[in-house]
Amino acid sequence: MRAKVAAEAGEYWDSSQAALSLAIAHGGGGARILPASHNIPLHLFDALSTPDEAAVHIHYHWLLSGGAHSAHALFDPRFMLAPHTVDWLKQRVPLC
Repeated sequence: MRAKVAAEAGEYWDSSQAALSLAIAHGGGGARILPASHNIPLHLFDALSTPDEAAVHIHYHWLLSGGAHSAHALFDPRFMLAPHTVDWLKQRVPLC
């Protein structure tokens, strides 16, 4: 089974990620649900509850680009990032 998704739609809805998940499941591959610390959407930061553990993977989308004003959320103490990580990021934000 092969489905084609227009590149623009795939970029907008992350269809390529959904297709990969379906392909892995169809092929008998295993999967597991990771804890919330592995999926923190920075663009929804104000709607999130305080995590129970330190952030592992943060979806920053466009927020680290020049002109984005929400990058400061990345430095909120609720993310529990190590001080050296915060220092490293502050030297590099915005990314473009």
